[in-house]
Amino acid sequence: MSVSPLSPGLYLGRGCDRASGLNYGEALDFLPAQPIIDGGGGQQVAFDLRQITSSQELMQSFNLTASASFSGALDISAEAKYASQQQINQYHTYLLISVRVTNPELVIRSPKLKPEAFELLQTQGWDAFEQQYGADYLAGLISGGSYYALIEIKTRDKTEQQDISAAVSASYGIFKGDVKAENKLKEVIKNKELTVKILQSGGSSDVLEVELDDMIQQAKEFPAVALQHPVPFLGVYEEYSKTVPLPPAIGDGPLSRLHRLNVLEELGHRYLSYKDYRSNLAYVLQNMRAFPEHLELSDDELNAKRQRYETDFQQISEQMNALERQARLCRNPAETCELPTEYYAPIEPLPLLEGENMLLKSLQEELNKLKLQVEQLQPVGNAIEVSNKSVGIGTAHPKAKLHVDEDLVLGNDIAGQKFIFHSRSNGHGDFLQITSDGTGGQWDWNNGITLRRSGSVGIGTPFPKATLDIDGELRIRGQQPIHIHEYKGNHLDTGYNSRDWVATIAGFRALSGDIEEDDTGNIIQVYTYVRDGKWWYFADFRSHKSHETFIVWVMFIRQELVSA
Repeated sequence: MSVSPLSPGLYLGRGCDRASGLNYGEALDFLPAQPIIDGGGGQQVAFDLRQITSSQELMQSFNLTASASFSGALDISAEAKYASQQQINQYHTYLLISVRVTNPELVIRSPKLKPEAFELLQTQGWDAFEQQYGADYLAGLISGGSYYALIEIKTRDKTEQQDISAAVSASYGIFKGDVKAENKLKEVIKNKELTVKILQSGGSSDVLEVELDDMIQQAKEFPAVALQHPVPFLGVYEEYSKTVPLPPAIGDGPLSRLHRLNVLEELGHRYLSYKDYRSNLAYVLQNMRAFPEHLELSDDELNAKRQRYETDFQQISEQMNALERQARLCRNPAETCELPTEYYAPIEPLPLLEGENMLLKSLQEELNKLKLQVEQLQPVGNAIEVSNKSVGIGTAHPKAKLHVDEDLVLGNDIAGQKFIFHSRSNGHGDFLQITSDGTGGQWDWNNGITLRRSGSVGIGTPFPKATLDIDGELRIRGQQPIHIHEYKGNHLDTGYNSRDWVATIAGFRALSGDIEEDDTGNIIQVYTYVRDGKWWYFADFRSHKSHETFIVWVMFIRQELVSA
């Protein structure tokens, strides 16, 4: 017996294959299902908060086998689909909040093969039987509900990852009201950029929270909600060969199936390992200059390394496709099911995430130089005061290393050649403005840069209406930061280089083609990828022949505007 997420379309007694997620016909007669009383028969609640370091760990958290990761499965469960869609890389940190509420199992009684199924197995053996009824069947249902929240934290260095890991290790008491453990976790995540993906089965249709405080509170309250709105979300699966009276002399079918299951599971492990490695490569290709070991490389050396990474990305993608094709063969008892004879090994090692962010380090070095220069300033007349190595201009009590009372003007004392740092001096102090003077010497208050105390910044406007309000045209390195181009074709080089731009699909139209209804695998694929330092796109749908036609709109965004 095994318990795992319930695949769509399954009902009690129906045949299935857990390794592939496929559903089959009904081979059983049985008595009505009854509850199994375990531990008093009450509702059971399991809370968990753990760090996820790989796709394999994520699958295990959902009680899924590695073979469930293949996207080619037809009747894939919501949990398997959710897990397979996540991208895990070693440069970010991932936390999984989970709550599972289960009621006693409801299990069928006295299962036995129907006469026609019994005869098929007796006369034609396991291969024919499995093709019609599968190798497993749904023996029971578990109602209740589940709540999962996967939090991706964009950590900048190894130290941050270690701090979060330590906080998670000590957070077992969060769901028991341990305020100290909860506050420690909140503190290490504070001000980090988060991406949250939530999956819920059962409970109410209330809005799912995405802030850490609210998610923890929602997770604590979920058992009561799931009790009021339970749904069947877990299946109890059994094998015919272990639980049902069988005819004699049926051959070694179960041994053949065990071989297929073992091969499928090994293919799944390999697939998940390649999937995570490809996610790491995608991150590295988007952030080449963020790694210290890349900063000292020349442009030619960096381009050569980038090309090796892109080769690894392409070859790993092809290896993953090959693993999926082999898994499809293993799902069919009539096909040969074997492991590949060789696997692709990456040619370029992944860079390490150092303990210190190099950009922050460079900025700190510049600030230290400025600090030294200020400390070496000598008092000039009565206008400058030095107090405890702090310099005050216009004030005897400087509140920082350099404190200037009133405005600061830079440039020659000639009209049209000055800039001013102006802070409101009438007691309100609600903005800082940096602007220039005109040819008549007057300050241009309607332009320049304005910082409001609320945190809003205006460029070209003194009254920003948003966090950043730009009155004028935005360009990066002399170019518009976002381009959208229309292309016609299935597989094209856009001509945009991947060093300066990030490409994504803005939309597409499939104009013609003949869809293949009976095949398995991806139905429609439209995506961008990098080859030889350029952005390409690929568009395809499953068809009888390769003559479909696409119009694709690709959006190009400057790298500087895209977060790592």
